[in-house]
Amino acid sequence: MRRVFYFSGYRMKVFEWRDNALLGSFEFEPDNNGHEQFREFLLEAAPCSAQLLVDVIEEDFRRENIPHVNSRDRKVLLERLLDRHYRGDSHIHVQMLGRSKEGRKDDQVLLSALTNTDPLVPWLKEIEEQNTPLAGIWSVPLLSHKLIKPASQQEDNILIVSRQIVSALRESYFKKGKMVFSRQAKLDPDVRDSEDPEAYSQSLVQETDQTYRFLTNQRIMGFTEQLNVYVISPDDQVEALKSLTPDTNTVKYKFLSLNSLLTHFKIQNVSHRHADVLFAYLCSQQPLRRDHYAERKQKHPFYRFIIDRSITNVATLGAILIATSAALLWLYSFELKKEKVVLEKDTAVLAGLYERNFSPMQQQLDDALTVKETVLLAKRLQQEANQTPQRFFTPLGRVLVQTDFQGIQVEKMEWKKYEAYQLTQLREKLKQETSTSSDSDEEESESYDDDASPMPQPVITLEGHFLRGDLNYRDTVAVMRQFIDSVVALQDVEEVHALRLPVDVRPASNFTDESGTHQSDDRVTTAGQGNVFELLLVLKAASHG
Repeated sequence: MRRVFYFSGYRMKVFEWRDNALLGSFEFEPDNNGHEQFREFLLEAAPCSAQLLVDVIEEDFRRENIPHVNSRDRKVLLERLLDRHYRGDSHIHVQMLGRSKEGRKDDQVLLSALTNTDPLVPWLKEIEEQNTPLAGIWSVPLLSHKLIKPASQQEDNILIVSRQIVSALRESYFKKGKMVFSRQAKLDPDVRDSEDPEAYSQSLVQETDQTYRFLTNQRIMGFTEQLNVYVISPDDQVEALKSLTPDTNTVKYKFLSLNSLLTHFKIQNVSHRHADVLFAYLCSQQPLRRDHYAERKQKHPFYRFIIDRSITNVATLGAILIATSAALLWLYSFELKKEKVVLEKDTAVLAGLYERNFSPMQQQLDDALTVKETVLLAKRLQQEANQTPQRFFTPLGRVLVQTDFQGIQVEKMEWKKYEAYQLTQLREKLKQETSTSSDSDEEESESYDDDASPMPQPVITLEGHFLRGDLNYRDTVAVMRQFIDSVVALQDVEEVHALRLPVDVRPASNFTDESGTHQSDDRVTTAGQGNVFELLLVLKAASHG
């Protein structure tokens, strides 16, 4: 249920809603008796979320243009504008209207404020003293955009005229669907309580013309543009007002019956003659997390109400869940007991079948597993026996005897086999030791499949010297890179890691000699001097051959 307090600048009305249905309405006069009745109502009313809807003449609207800047600078600009126009007013609101299509395309904003809250203060005091969960303060003009769709979707200039109280008209102007101006026009005393359509029509035309002149003088509308006026009226006055309110070249009137709008929004249990009930319903449909004018401290009772209700709901739900869980656990334990009995019976049956059919064969079954393991081990030994260091000498020798690699002398060769996990650890260690920062901060990473081969993989470490002779660093780099590429190309080689090189053979690298001196393209000063190199070759596992 939603409770909407409707304040028209004089008296307070209360509308209580459940979805689209009006449960009831109450009215309180602004005198001692009315405030006492309002206090008693708050004390006895069922707790629910409450909203305050205001339709007062002291609500001011200003349209401003500000530069299109980031959110932080926009906030500063808006604070300056609000301080200039509404200094000292605490009930203020900012609404973005979009960007201008001309000039530098500034942001258009609508500033509004309740400039005089003295008539409202006594009612707010009663609401605060009774800890009524007030969710916020909403504005009738700022809710009027909800009526544009049922009225029209095409005109650029729309003026919605509604009568919430007998003493005033509310006129809200919309430019291409955005509200930029609103005013409350007081009616003459002889029109307020009169049911004469002619008197009301004259006041309507007079106020509309005044609004039209204001809009054109302020350059909000062009002098040749047409103003489409949509008037919300009781059903029994619509036809009479149509005949008594002629159109002009610049102002065109259209009358909407209140009942047609109530039907459009599917509002039930309503028999009012004025549009206050319509706006009260529109307010009750607004999300409670955002309002127009309320201060944060005014919402504290509402926040406490939401928290208390959430705790109560959670406690109730928790009790239901506990009871449900206990029942489900009892049923589940009962089913488990039944299943346990069935499983015990099945187990006894299977044990008897096994004893009769497989007991004489138990020794043969045990021997079969041993034989299988022996065969697998023999097969693995045979595969590993086919892979020896001597088998790799011939392809490596074919590489070393090439003319380009005469300066490469292999002095030591170490052979070792690694399990898959050991090889993974070795790769990680080499990756950490050889990773360096180049011109780019990015690092290339390789992924290896630890399960690629269940067989051990041979790893060969080659150590030796490279007699550079008259080769410069660039030529040395080329020879070493070519030698490594030739080794990688061998059929049995899976990968090659350079543990130590006479020069740095990485692409796009500078060269540094053993003393740490930076070099680029100089020749070695001592001809024939050899530099040490060390390569680690990972061969393919025997199962791959």
